Amino acid sequence: MKILHITDLHFKTGKANDDQTHICRAIADGLTRESAPDLVFFTGDLVHSGNKKETFETAWKILTSSLIEKWGISPDRFFICPGNHDVDRGKELPMVARGVDEIFNLERLDDFTTSQNDKAEFDVSLKNLENYLAFQDNLKTTHFLSEDLITPLFTSHKRSINNKKVGIVSLNSAWRCKSSKIDRGNLMFPPSHLHIAFEHIQDCEVRLILMHHPISDFKEFISRELEKIIYRDFHVLFTGHIHGKRLDAHLLSEEGIAIVVGPAALVHYETWSNVGCGFYQIDTDLWKLNASVCEYDKNAGTLNSPRYYGAIEIPFNSVKAEKIALLEKLRQIYETEVEKANDLILPQPGETVKAKFLEVFTDPVIYDAPTNVISEKSKPFDFDLIRDEHKTKIIYGEDKSGKTLLLEKLFLDYLFMFTSRQVLPLLIDGKIYESAPSEVSIEQLLAN
Repeated sequence: MKILHITDLHFKTGKANDDQTHICRAIADGLTRESAPDLVFFTGDLVHSGNKKETFETAWKILTSSLIEKWGISPDRFFICPGNHDVDRGKELPMVARGVDEIFNLERLDDFTTSQNDKAEFDVSLKNLENYLAFQDNLKTTHFLSEDLITPLFTSHKRSINNKKVGIVSLNSAWRCKSSKIDRGNLMFPPSHLHIAFEHIQDCEVRLILMHHPISDFKEFISRELEKIIYRDFHVLFTGHIHGKRLDAHLLSEEGIAIVVGPAALVHYETWSNVGCGFYQIDTDLWKLNASVCEYDKNAGTLNSPRYYGAIEIPFNSVKAEKIALLEKLRQIYETEVEKANDLILPQPGETVKAKFLEVFTDPVIYDAPTNVISEKSKPFDFDLIRDEHKTKIIYGEDKSGKTLLLEKLFLDYLFMFTSRQVLPLLIDGKIYESAPSEVSIEQLLAN
């Protein structure tokens, strides 16, 4: 089974239109009879701004027409999910937006998106996606089949590829997108809808899912449940959103599912972003995924020959179960550590409900020099860099300045993002071990 994975076109009118049209044609011209795909996945950000329905139609035609005309790929083999740029921001009523943002449990989220009592408000919450959903509605007559399940928050499809039943689910991770600066960790999606999407394809031998954002971009109480369902019920997850500065195939298979992150965007006008696409072959007999990347040569205006990147095993049966068991164990540890962190927060006078650590934690201000020698040239560290960079760092601070809280937050972040970062954190409290009767065993700490 051959899959062409394209993402992040960010279509604009004007000269960018001509450039992106040429890129899409180059992708079709760069394929061969042997490499012509069985399926084409586009994982979000079809347009740069979702304020006009017509822009979606134009962008989709540019993206698909060359592939259909040159290689005879059936329109029903193309699949798409929305991204944050496909949203027409500001159309949703602020009162409704605030009400949705204040949902903090799965039961209420499921009720809001399914009950008749909340239907009017739920419909208003989709206002920012009105143009994308109108475009998606048109696909019912041009690309989707009558038996496909099409809803505002997901689409679910069955196809037959090489005599195997293949299920494809596309999630709308952009429903609650507001701004790239604040979306991370704040997105929402009702898991009950994912259950419905899965039920539609559960008899398929191969089950694939695509969405624009990584799972870690959802609110914590949602991401845990989505992660559990996706890793248990699907074989490969395709995502976009990351405009790679290097053309690499980002592959993971350590959590009970194979994860494919789009290796490049089709954004020609971003000089820092790679332009290209990914090409994947799934061997459903050996349950392996082979990856190649194809880079667009901006000078020549052609697609370079596919560069083989490697292969990973798609977790299956007992292997899948073992890896999911490890993930569930880490999630239990995470929940235990969150409770421990909550105990670090001292109650404030007059509080009736004790504050929770993750709700009140704010990024600390950390400088590259002691406070007594800070100059105008001194700059505070970006907290995300402290977490994201794999470099040794020593953080100094006065007593009660927040060092313990900082380390606890980093520890929780690494636990929470284990699936995407593949880093297992270890937090050692020196106060506990300075009077220990024997040496500290790192192996024993990990075992515990």
